[in-house]
Amino acid sequence: MSISLETVIPQLENPVNIAPILTTLYYNKSLINDAAPTEIAHLVSRTVNLIKSPTEYKQWCGANLAKVICLSPILLPAHGAIILQSLLKVVDTAHTQSRTFNAAADALLTFVKQIKGKPTLTREILTPSLPLLIAALVAHLHKAPLNALKLLNYLLKNNSTTFRPYGNKLEKKLYSLLLNNYKSLPENLKKSVFNTLTSLYMINKTSVEETWSVQLKSRISDLRSVLMVYGEFLKFEDDGDLQQLISRLPDFDAKTDYTSPFPALDIDISHPDTIFNISERVEILLGCIGSYLTSATYLPVKVPMGTIVILSEVMFTIQAKFLSFKREIASSAVLTSTISASIAMNQKSMVGLLAQLPKVYGGILVPHLQLLFANLEILLPTSKKGLEISKVVNSEALLLVILECATSYLAMVEQIADSSCFLRLLDVSFILLQERSNLPDSVTNSLNTNKAHNTSNPQGTKKNKKSKNTNSASTSDFLSHRLLYLVKPSCEKVAIINRFFTAILRKVDLKSSTHRLKLTKYIIVASHTLKQDAATLSIPTSFRELLKAAVLFPAANEAASILPIVSSLIGKDDDVMGIFVNPRFPPLNQFAAKPMEYAEDVPEEEEESEEEETSAKRRKLSVDLEVEVETAIPMVEVSAADEEEQSKLFQKVDPETVLEFPQTPAAEQVELVENIVEERTITTVEAEEDDGSDFEMPDIELGNDDSEDEE
Repeated sequence: MSISLETVIPQLENPVNIAPILTTLYYNKSLINDAAPTEIAHLVSRTVNLIKSPTEYKQWCGANLAKVICLSPILLPAHGAIILQSLLKVVDTAHTQSRTFNAAADALLTFVKQIKGKPTLTREILTPSLPLLIAALVAHLHKAPLNALKLLNYLLKNNSTTFRPYGNKLEKKLYSLLLNNYKSLPENLKKSVFNTLTSLYMINKTSVEETWSVQLKSRISDLRSVLMVYGEFLKFEDDGDLQQLISRLPDFDAKTDYTSPFPALDIDISHPDTIFNISERVEILLGCIGSYLTSATYLPVKVPMGTIVILSEVMFTIQAKFLSFKREIASSAVLTSTISASIAMNQKSMVGLLAQLPKVYGGILVPHLQLLFANLEILLPTSKKGLEISKVVNSEALLLVILECATSYLAMVEQIADSSCFLRLLDVSFILLQERSNLPDSVTNSLNTNKAHNTSNPQGTKKNKKSKNTNSASTSDFLSHRLLYLVKPSCEKVAIINRFFTAILRKVDLKSSTHRLKLTKYIIVASHTLKQDAATLSIPTSFRELLKAAVLFPAANEAASILPIVSSLIGKDDDVMGIFVNPRFPPLNQFAAKPMEYAEDVPEEEEESEEEETSAKRRKLSVDLEVEVETAIPMVEVSAADEEEQSKLFQKVDPETVLEFPQTPAAEQVELVENIVEERTITTVEAEEDDGSDFEMPDIELGNDDSEDEE
């Protein structure tokens, strides 16, 4: 059903629900492109009236309507300027609400993208309004920072010259946004702020590459200064290697002309919660460094990858496992636990940064691979006896990030022969997959103590009757239904560990039979659980890939295959497993008998006559041959000695049987006769002088075996 603008325009005077109108205009492009100029002008007039309306809802409707109609190539050249000016007034107004500002910024981004690459429209419509647009967005950034930063970042990359006067003001706004409200910012907004901050180097007139390098090193220097604050709590002097690593990091504090954009930290030991300000500052600096390393640049730059690896080693070494607390700090359990928690947060942020690098740099990181895996192993909660299960459970968030990082680095290589650095990561994964009781340890210990006491004194309660304990009902289920208090690992956790297991099977030559057996056992148990769980409608993608890896990369000395289990789960749905379950061999080549070359040119009648003549000649030849053989054999006369010898040769031999041909077609019979004739040769031997014979004795060869015996 087709409609026209005459039907849509009256509804824009006082819109109640703008969504159907926007849908109609967006999907029916011809509604505007094929409309008359007067109708298009009427539509633009109604849109501008909505944008200028004092009502917030009408402004919001007008901004969204402008976003849709500016997609028309017919409307934009003729009426783009008036729409742009209307949206600029909304953005530059102080009393504009955040929802309307957000819609106007989104509409402006679409408007600018439609004009990009069109020189006439850019010169006549966009360029005169750019300074006002950038100034308004920077001034009112706090109203809708996400959409405003998207537009600012776009303008910064495409109009860096026009953006230059507003760069410093925008930088101060962004740092203020990070430092004052960092904890409350969503992750996508944090990423947008970091990307915009790291793109401000483009506004420099000269030496843009050097500016990028200096800004990156300055952020690393700021991070080095923040990490040195932990030297007030821990004894850095106990580890000479740590001090040497710190000295290899950039240090801009020694320069007199350098001023950090970050203010000094405010930390008070009497208020332990202020220690987390260090972790917040570390996370902000690592976010900036990560944006420098992962954001695309339009010019070639030198990335100090070795400095990043050294920085990670420094951050992983600063922990209570290697450094002891100072005397005034060690006496307070609250301070030591707070500092340890703060260090763990720093390590998690650093591992998150390392996990982003393989997607961008790939094989460049291969020379640092062994060192990175060794640094990740440092973070595992170990002691002289091995892994500490309680600390593993408490450090679950950090360990999951470590597993994700290891998975991303394993994806870069084809095969790793040394599996020693992955054994502890596998042990950590098995621990995290176990079901845990959500009861506190104190409750569990008290329940076990009471149970042991009741078991040792079963008759004690009969003699001394006591009043009923009203609180026993709340804890009785702890003993009788402990299974109900077990918490299964979350789906997100299981997916991360499954991806790590898949990478281990595909990329690592796992020589430890114990760990391989544990991994196979986990796959079997998880497969059985999925089969029994009726609520599981589909197998998770991470576990599906793990099943395929277990079949495609079996152990070297695997006694049994898990292919039947895997095929029962994904054999019907997966093409790879379908080949294992139902192997399909390629069809064999079938060769047809090739006809004779001359058969194509000879007519059928001539061919039949030739066959008849040939068969007649062959039959006559066979008859003559039979007569010749029958008359030749009785005419031979031999001496008595030769007769005795010949009797041995022809014993139990009937000449008629020997010369009898099988009843085959004529063509085959003649061929057989011809072969026999060719094999039989008649030779003459000179007679001896004293034998008294007056005729020649023919030498008859009846076969290879008989002729050899005769000779």
